[in-house]
This record gives sequence, C-alpha cells and structure tokens, in this order.
Amino acid sequence: MMEKSVYRWNSDKPYRCPDCYAVAVNMEIPRWWRVYTCCKCGTRFTRWPVLARFLRDAGVQCSFHRERGTA
Repeated sequence: MMEKSVYRWNSDKPYRCPDCYAVAVNMEIPRWWRVYTCCKCGTRFTRWPVLARFLRDAGVQCSFHRERGTA
C-alpha cells in the first residue's frame, strides 16, 4: 500500500496548510517531530517530510473541526 505524500510546511507559517492555507494547527505550537493533517483538504504536512514515516502523527489539530467531530 502506498503512503500518502507528506508536504513540507511553510517556514513562515507552520500552522497553515501548505496546500490550501487553512489554519490547520491551532491547538498547539507546531512541533517538528509531528505530522499534521489539514482539517479542510486532508493534506499531511511536517517540518521534515523525508522523516515522516518515523514521526508521530498528530492528526487534526484544528479546534474548530475537532470539537464538532467533522474532521
């Protein structure tokens, strides 16, 4: 099974999705050792994409969608 691509976050705005620019991480400060998932488009991103398979998957960290269970 092929793993979904993981993209590098924007260095100036690591809390925003690099694909759709939605605020995808507002429940914590983005950490380089985690892979985040955008609540809007599903894009996975992290500081070091080449290490993604070894990093912890934080999932959706957007409080708006997580609280409502729509993620």
